[in-house]
Amino acid sequence: MTEKSCKNCESYKEGVCLIRKLEVEETETCSVHKLRDVSSQLNECYYAIIDILKKYLDMEERYYPLVALWILGTYAHDEFETYPYLFLNASKGSGKTRLLRLISKLSKNGRVNGSLTEASLFRGAKGRTFCIDEFEQIGSEEKKNLRELLNSGYKKGLIIERWIKRKSPEGDIWVPEAYDVYTGIVLANIWGMESVLGDRCITLILEKSSVRNVTKLIENFDKDFSIQKIKTLLNEIQESFCEIIRDKNMSQYWNDFILKIDSNLDEDTITFFKKVDETEIEGRNLELLLPLYFIAYLIDEETLNKMLQISKEIVKEREEEDYFENKDKILMRFLSEKIKTESLEYFEKISTTKITNQFKEYLGDESEWINAKWLGKALKRMKLIKDKKRECGGMWVWLNTDKLKSIK
Repeated sequence: MTEKSCKNCESYKEGVCLIRKLEVEETETCSVHKLRDVSSQLNECYYAIIDILKKYLDMEERYYPLVALWILGTYAHDEFETYPYLFLNASKGSGKTRLLRLISKLSKNGRVNGSLTEASLFRGAKGRTFCIDEFEQIGSEEKKNLRELLNSGYKKGLIIERWIKRKSPEGDIWVPEAYDVYTGIVLANIWGMESVLGDRCITLILEKSSVRNVTKLIENFDKDFSIQKIKTLLNEIQESFCEIIRDKNMSQYWNDFILKIDSNLDEDTITFFKKVDETEIEGRNLELLLPLYFIAYLIDEETLNKMLQISKEIVKEREEEDYFENKDKILMRFLSEKIKTESLEYFEKISTTKITNQFKEYLGDESEWINAKWLGKALKRMKLIKDKKRECGGMWVWLNTDKLKSIK
């Protein structure tokens, strides 16, 4: 609609352009219809994916909706600011390879790889879903570069630049080529994941099944009509699905909601944000889960409520695992318990060797790496040292008793 036609509109003199008003109303109506159509089709695909997963796999009940939502999200992956990795931690015969293959068949441009290299990730990441089996020794020095890429590839914005030799009239020249490594990834192994990369993952622990109707099925995924039907429908709605996510701009509106900035949000979105906020999940956990929350929100209220509950359980379990496995946190707990039983003089000047020996006894662990040097660095990391002094016999420290008292 041009400015000239607006001025020719009969209602222009009254300060209202009916033509423009009708155009806006029509656009809004189309958006509502598109949202309803996509939500309905996502709903259909979501429950169909769960049926497929239950047909071929025996897992914890909460894993089915989680995996189904993750698969749906691969069709709009580029529209999210972050997207979690899935990590399948499972022993031999537990179905991890079968689950990997199913995810690859149902996801957008999914493929199972026996290994993942740095080059294959940054050259082939765009628009792909990587499903990596037997992903062992990721913590090794040889995997350092790949590990660094994976540590950043769950979030938009990391561009890898490589210099490539090209021919030119003047001879061979070196030119930079940029690669975007943001992509959907599923990792699977037996031995577990190193902690930094594990923080980017939603972990599923699979156990060997005894359900014969599942374990005796042959994996004929390429000929399974239900899988083909789901893939066809998801490819058909992908463009509209992505458009809705762009229009909703969840990350920005979420920040406005938290900062109490008036963004003219509709009541449904406000209700959705309030439910997410009530989980009290924050930081990277929230960053990873928000895309799955939003997909669940588009499907139906029951799915959203279920996903919110599942995520709270997962985050709580992760925090408990960190609590018991992270030695810094255990040391903090040890000292906070000490302050309840020892006099303050104990903390005002104490040898790091003495604390180390008591901590080893507390752990029941005589590992060589738990020594006075490690302990001194740990106390420094946790900002527990008020003062220190080297004397005959080693390092002596004065600890921050106020901070220790505040630990719950």
